[in-house]
This record gives sequence, C-alpha cells and structure tokens, in this order.
Amino acid sequence: MSEQEISLVDLLLKPEHIKIKKDRFKKIEELVDYCLKEIYPSISKVVTMNIVQNKIKSSPSFYTVFENGLFIPHLKLEDLSEFKSLLVITPDGVKDKNTGHNVFITFMLFSPSAPSFFQKHLNILSLITRIFKDSINKIILMKTPQEIYSYLKSLE
Repeated sequence: MSEQEISLVDLLLKPEHIKIKKDRFKKIEELVDYCLKEIYPSISKVVTMNIVQNKIKSSPSFYTVFENGLFIPHLKLEDLSEFKSLLVITPDGVKDKNTGHNVFITFMLFSPSAPSFFQKHLNILSLITRIFKDSINKIILMKTPQEIYSYLKSLE
C-alpha cells in the first residue's frame, strides 16, 4: 500500500468505530438506521439528521452492495471538514432485497464534499473494496472490535 492509503486506513479504522451486531436486522433499512444512529453524534454539530436523510434519498450510489457481502453506504456532505466512518459486522447477514445478497460487513462513509476531498473519497472506496474483497469470512468469525482492527491493520 502507498503512504496515502496507509494514512487513510489509520484515519478510518479505529476500534471504537467498529461494531459487532449479533442482533438480526430484518431488512437493510434497519441496518442503515442503526449505522446512522451510531455515526450521527460525530457529525451532529455540522449536519442535521434531516439533511443526511434527504441526501440518502437523493443519492442512488448510497446503497452499494457487493455479492461478497460488503455494503458501502457513502455520502458526500457539504459541511463536513473530515471523513467519518463506521464499520458494522453482522455475522448472521442482512438480506438486501434489491440485489438478493446477504450483507455481513457494512462500512458507512461520510466525506466532505469539497473538491479537494474527491480523489481521497474515491481512494477510500477503492481501499475498502480491496481490504474486504477476500476477508469477510474471516472477519465475521472474530469476537471483538480490537481483534477486527488488528486483523485489518495486518493487511496493510
């Protein structure tokens, strides 16, 4: 990995931003609601929940689900000055009715919409897909956020 990617991993993957949810979500919208409740306190001083929800409705790329079980809901928000993220592991999976795939790993990403962040946003999305491409089956068996964090750091 390049120096830029390493700093992105350090920026985004902190143990306190990793949640393991053994509760079964019935639908992907419930999973998104959970993620929003978890990530919102970190952005609440600059963005209202109403703005986030309206942006989700108007952003078709928000729901990016891959066949390997990776879900990357992501938005660019005008008033953010730094990236915000949350990693949620759902070992039992959540069925996405649109694609038919089960979601096991959700990486929610909010990015500043300033043009200077555009390339970083794309690099982060690429990095997330590479990191989780072949590791989902291992990660869903891990027991703690610290274990997941250490494993992901070892992939650098």
